[in-house]
Amino acid sequence: YSFVENKNIILALDKTPFYAEAGGQIADIGKISNDDFEVKIIDVQKENGIMFHFGELISGLLNDKKCVAEIDEDYRKNIARNHTATHLLHQVLKDVLGEHINQKGSFVRAEHLRFDFTNFKQISQNELQIIERKMNAKIRENLPVSTEIMSVETAKKSGAIALFGEKYDNKVRVVSIGDYSKELCGGIHLKFTGEIGFLKILSESSIAAGIGRIEAITGEFSENYFQNLADKIINIEQTLNVKSDSVEKKIQSLISENKELTNELKKTKMKSAGNVL
Repeated sequence: YSFVENKNIILALDKTPFYAEAGGQIADIGKISNDDFEVKIIDVQKENGIMFHFGELISGLLNDKKCVAEIDEDYRKNIARNHTATHLLHQVLKDVLGEHINQKGSFVRAEHLRFDFTNFKQISQNELQIIERKMNAKIRENLPVSTEIMSVETAKKSGAIALFGEKYDNKVRVVSIGDYSKELCGGIHLKFTGEIGFLKILSESSIAAGIGRIEAITGEFSENYFQNLADKIINIEQTLNVKSDSVEKKIQSLISENKELTNELKKTKMKSAGNVL
């Protein structure tokens, strides 16, 4: 099956390696091609068991000959980093904040992750630091990530976490991270937690009564985050002409000097105004 409008393409194949958007995880991207055409795939959606590949015709003319479907492996790996990280984060939140924590939703992209959860009080900065440190400790443990198909009853008896309100088939896929985390999930994951690299929490907020949200980055995106911070610190050092361990002291000194000069300026203006009168 194919649909063409200008260069916008929708393809349905009898077999595909592409993962369709589902369960809060974004779809794969990549390309579908043969000797006569190439289509850049930017989204995949599943409807009534059929996988629809949305893309743009890059070259050639579409035909019904055999073709090759290729996913962008780096893009998928980044998605997997963030998806496995959400499973870890779910359990870490329970460990740090309490068993009342339950997932209420998530959104997993290649660039970042978003995790929504039940919570009835503001998370302190200290608690956020503990959560981030525990997350990265579990990442460094390089825990194995495994999957297994079993019945819903067996999965729940084994301690696997199921999302409240979610409808499951009789047979489900269980994703386990060592002995630390076990959840029902049909998404893409890593083989070991060490592949996540490093997780950096960007923000924590309340999006509704009793619902919290954490946004974070992993892998190369967290690496770029810290590199940008390092570059900014270097620029500040050069501007202030001080070493990194003296930056804060220098800034505080400049703030104090500015306050003193502002006060002196106010006094001078008051005196000038008095002389005019």
